[in-house]
Amino acid sequence: GSQQPETGPRPIITLTLTPTCFQLSQTDFFTDPPILEIGAEGFYVRVLQALLNLRLRGRPPLTISGRFDMATYNALYEFRSQHYLNGDTVTDRLTWEFLLDEERS
Repeated sequence: GSQQPETGPRPIITLTLTPTCFQLSQTDFFTDPPILEIGAEGFYVRVLQALLNLRLRGRPPLTISGRFDMATYNALYEFRSQHYLNGDTVTDRLTWEFLLDEERS
């Protein structure tokens, strides 16, 4: 059979968070992934919300507020369930890997 040529990792994902567009390196997330849960606030929560909007199609998009609220929790729970990621609904390393990898999402 024919073998697929090896493709290197796609290390960059570009997200637009109004008013800025930025690029994320997967390497940064895999070496020190931010662990987010209900009550968290800030830049990485906005990243999480944008990624969930990107990966969870066919549902009302989250407001990119930077606050980890119940809507964000529910979306993350749905995403983790779709990928059989059990345990706490937080953003552990594996969750970020699935969120950042288009082929696994």
